[in-house]
Amino acid sequence: MAVVKKTINWSIFQGSFEEQEKLKELLTFKDPRSDYLRKFRYRGWDGTVKLYRKRKNCIAIRTGLIDYLKTKFNNLQIIDFLFPLEICDMLDIKDKLRDYQVQAIKAVHENSLGIISLPTGGGKTWIGAGIFKSIRVNKYVFVVHREELFTQVYDFFVTLYGDEVGRVGGKYDEREKKYIVAMIQTLYSQLKRGDHEWFFQIECMVIDEAHRASANSYKRVIDNCDGLLAKVGLTGTIPAEDTYAGLELRGILGSVIFDMSLKNLIERAYIVRPFVYMYRGCSRKYLYSLKTGKIFYLLTKQRIGYIYSMQGDENNSHMRRR
Repeated sequence: MAVVKKTINWSIFQGSFEEQEKLKELLTFKDPRSDYLRKFRYRGWDGTVKLYRKRKNCIAIRTGLIDYLKTKFNNLQIIDFLFPLEICDMLDIKDKLRDYQVQAIKAVHENSLGIISLPTGGGKTWIGAGIFKSIRVNKYVFVVHREELFTQVYDFFVTLYGDEVGRVGGKYDEREKKYIVAMIQTLYSQLKRGDHEWFFQIECMVIDEAHRASANSYKRVIDNCDGLLAKVGLTGTIPAEDTYAGLELRGILGSVIFDMSLKNLIERAYIVRPFVYMYRGCSRKYLYSLKTGKIFYLLTKQRIGYIYSMQGDENNSHMRRR
């Protein structure tokens, strides 16, 4: 019987020779770029990528792949070394959360790691705040990849946590704070400089736009956070599970533990149904006037001004010079 010893980032797979060979086959994929690389053409590489690391008498796999392996191995035994989460009430913000956001937070309590899938406008930042409020640890980090999100999330967290919120990114290095909003680029730079001792202090990590977590910078940062008790990804874009990209992402962050579609949110009146207006056009920066039949050449700024002038009004669907 195959056995998996489960920890937060990497787990150990032990089994017979046949079971280990089966695991290698399941987690080996052809790299679509291989045909274009000299190393493959000159037979210096077999053209495959692997989602495991060979160890003596065992194989190391990312913990998020365990759910996938359960469907491939009969009677797979899991020995769980994860520490249980200490759950606390989030009374001060619970009334501000939507029902599905509360469900997503409870899914984190039950799993400790995983991906929460929500479309734009679903309130992923509120879920991150709820996770921080409901899990009692010493240091929390919310990871973003853009400066606009960095500022936006920091300002939002300050309204909830006050002076306990810090920033790690750009000119800011406030790692001593309890709640930290961090830029992934800064964390990766600290890692490369060897300034990453404080990574072990991070016990709860939430990653925004988590579909980017397959990048080397994210993987290196996450792998150096050995003290994690909870690890969650927030995204609205998840690759299919049976692909290399899908399994790699799930391996890093865990399986999808909560999913809410855009259609569902629209039906429940949480998100407004979008209206799409189509304007007939042609190539080379021309726009076609439905009213006059004339074609005018517009520069980029003029085209933008024209589109904004429409504002969904059918009576203004003719061309106007700017």
